[in-house]
Amino acid sequence: MTPEQVIAAAPDVIIGSWCGKRFVPERVRARPGFDAIPAVRTGSLHEIKSALILQPGPAALTDGLDRLRAAITQAYRGPMTEDQNASPAEIYGRYLGSAIADPFARVLLERAAPERGERVLDLACGTGSVARQVAPMVGPAGTVIGVDVNPDMLDVARALPAPTGARIEWQEGNAMALPLPDRAFDLVLCQQGLQFFPDRAAALREIRRVLKGGGRVAVSVWRSLREHPLYEALFAATAGHLGVDPSAVASAFSLGDPEELRVLLSAAGFNEIEITPRSLDVHLEAPERFVEVAVLGAATTIPAFAGLDPGVRARLVEAVAQETASLVRQYRDGDRLTFLMSTNIARAHV
Repeated sequence: MTPEQVIAAAPDVIIGSWCGKRFVPERVRARPGFDAIPAVRTGSLHEIKSALILQPGPAALTDGLDRLRAAITQAYRGPMTEDQNASPAEIYGRYLGSAIADPFARVLLERAAPERGERVLDLACGTGSVARQVAPMVGPAGTVIGVDVNPDMLDVARALPAPTGARIEWQEGNAMALPLPDRAFDLVLCQQGLQFFPDRAAALREIRRVLKGGGRVAVSVWRSLREHPLYEALFAATAGHLGVDPSAVASAFSLGDPEELRVLLSAAGFNEIEITPRSLDVHLEAPERFVEVAVLGAATTIPAFAGLDPGVRARLVEAVAQETASLVRQYRDGDRLTFLMSTNIARAHV
């Protein structure tokens, strides 16, 4: 088809696939007159690898057909339709859990090195990524307890399929006053939770209290917001529309200084403190939905978001999406969004 024919057809979805070449959505958007095409306006531009759709073989009839169906279904159901009745916790688990929490949980567990038969606490467990991954590592003879202050997160965790290995017990609890006995655990894990605790020092003292002599703690906290330019722009825009300081909506990146983390652990009585930075590429599906997913997911932890009614929140999302659209496009990789995230992992002993 000629460009004029594409404009006249006004497709709701554009799917590109070439042998030996890449489909670049930015080039499609830049073509004269294409900004009026519904698919371009809604971001329904998808690449399906040539091996799946153009070349002969079973892949074209299975994986290729599945990708075609997914692209078309997404366009006609509308953004976030399946999430209209979902809680922020469900949205977090569905879109950010597998893309961000799961791979960083693997990195945390590499440093923590859990052993068979150990008793493990996953503090600020959220939807349970760390707990589910550590359960097979400690095995049936081990114990895993996941504690979180957010009951909606725990509901999502309980609803997910149970892993092999240790049985996981999910408990609602406050990190500053854990409902757990002294010296009950060999290992405490905390992924992206410490920075949100109102009293970090008290939480670390509680972690030390529930650890056995010689027990270990492994904590992961995001590095500074400056090292996450996509989120920096997102939170700056959000703060501007809310009329607050960016720090009020960027709690996730508020403990990025490794020396501050070291001092906190030392003051709580931990020894042999080692802090290691780790970075991973994050791959999120449906780039056009990133801002909406990020803002709604943030409502689980940031009061400035959580207090908004759905209508106001939707208008905020739309405004932030428009303001950050050009930057978000820079991180598009076909039908995915790819960007680097960095965390500091601290490991220490009692």
